[in-house]
Amino acid sequence: CFYFCTVVQQIQSRLGELGLSKSKLEMADLLELGRATNSWQTMLDAYRGILENWMQSIQQQAERSERATFLKAKAYIEERYADELTLAVLADYVHVNSYYFSAFFKKYAGKNFKSYVNDVRLGHAVTLLVSTNKKILDIAMEVGFADTRAFSSAFQKVYHETPNAYRNRIRTE
Repeated sequence: CFYFCTVVQQIQSRLGELGLSKSKLEMADLLELGRATNSWQTMLDAYRGILENWMQSIQQQAERSERATFLKAKAYIEERYADELTLAVLADYVHVNSYYFSAFFKKYAGKNFKSYVNDVRLGHAVTLLVSTNKKILDIAMEVGFADTRAFSSAFQKVYHETPNAYRNRIRTE
């Protein structure tokens, strides 16, 4: 019982130093928990429960932190969709490794980085297509595509028609 209590206190201390736990279990309470058990397995389960609660708490904090990082990246894309956006640029912005960022982004966005950026750009392009008389090239450049070919290709993958055909169809409906 004493060894379990010592380990729990050491872990608790380290988690406190890292700012991951604000709970404070006193040694007397930990020892009483151990004394109140009637078997080795019951004692093991009691201390395991404490550790599992901490692990769940740490996991929840990590998920909240990851979610906040994703929202920060998403906001950056929405603000700067017309700029040259790369995984490396965004990973640097949110302070994570670019290899990790690729998998991380896909986990939270449900699609890869390039597809997500293209979707944001295309959303803005659609607004311009139906609300202005700007040339397709001008719209492509304004929303961040390198040229009309890249824009038309991305547009056709999503909308299954050319930007011009889309504009004409929407305006006649």
